[in-house]
Amino acid sequence: MKKVLIADDEPMIREGLAEMLMSFDFGLNIVGKAKNGVEALSMAETMVPDIILADICMPRLSGLDFISKLREAEQTKTDIIIISGFHEFEYARQAISLGVREYILKPVKEEELKSVLERLQVPFKEIKKQKKGFVADCLELLKEQYTNRDMDLKYVAEKLFVSPDYLSHKLKEETGLPFTQWLVKLRIQRAAELLETGEYSVNAVADMVGFANQHYFSTVFKQYMGKSPKQYGGGV
Repeated sequence: MKKVLIADDEPMIREGLAEMLMSFDFGLNIVGKAKNGVEALSMAETMVPDIILADICMPRLSGLDFISKLREAEQTKTDIIIISGFHEFEYARQAISLGVREYILKPVKEEELKSVLERLQVPFKEIKKQKKGFVADCLELLKEQYTNRDMDLKYVAEKLFVSPDYLSHKLKEETGLPFTQWLVKLRIQRAAELLETGEYSVNAVADMVGFANQHYFSTVFKQYMGKSPKQYGGGV
């Protein structure tokens, strides 16, 4: 049974997280609930939890300072999940450099927390390796599977062992385009190539590049190419 420590200065969030964790069938034991960073550090050193859920903004000792001090003192790396607000994203990035496994944006959703806990089954070294070049890996995966109708941000994030929000931000930051635009761009580029051959109908091309709806495909195609699929390639 894995020991879990929750650190957040808001009582409702601490209790809410505890309820979520206990509802999961992961064999978790909540050994402590800290209301500030100093208390969290003391509990962590005494109870030696396997997993820590920590808010970034806590009184007396911030989440980042708590993690930094914990990393200096501990013998083995505890799996740490950061809980952050949107406006604190830069702090979350710093936490990643401290070896944080995942971060979750508030309000915490049960499905996302469960998904993060499932990803914790992956060894820490593998996670660290994946994060080094995961933006390039994301683009490669998009190029390989853009025709897959199930392709979305969550799907790719799970493949790369990172949270969807972190992947979305880093992809936009490093390439200038968000995930959805990359996916659509690849699909439309391939659609244009297929239409130019004159061998396929618009409906067939839409299906081949991953669009489930021909009308939506035609709308998006015209936005990108300035012409409808029929005008572009003479499809019928």
